[in-house]
Amino acid sequence: MMRETRFTNNATPLDQLNTKVDLDSFDYVVKGKLINTKMVTHSNMIPLGLLSIFGVPFIFVNYTLEFEVSLYQGKNIEEPILTRTYLFEDKKVRGMYYGFSAHFDLFMDGLEGLLPDVVQDIANAIQ
Repeated sequence: MMRETRFTNNATPLDQLNTKVDLDSFDYVVKGKLINTKMVTHSNMIPLGLLSIFGVPFIFVNYTLEFEVSLYQGKNIEEPILTRTYLFEDKKVRGMYYGFSAHFDLFMDGLEGLLPDVVQDIANAIQ
């Protein structure tokens, strides 16, 4: 993620490191925690399902994504420099002819909507 957002080229996942030895070589460590993710789908077959042949939506998808990001100095991963919680909530509709990717789109919209804020907050904390 850090490479894809062009925040840094020198990013290594913690599971690829010996954390007892290698963390001192990094200036900063970013940790994340998923707090809540919830996708709820509701359909209304009568009467909207019957009308869906005319393009009326009859499936409603609600999505919530909440996660926490913490920034630490590499030499001290006990006290965070920054800890923030991010929340995304959105809804989409599906019909008989459209909206088939609503579930995936909501997930991606959540990540794409929040990650620029995460990167900006980390950049501000480092400065």
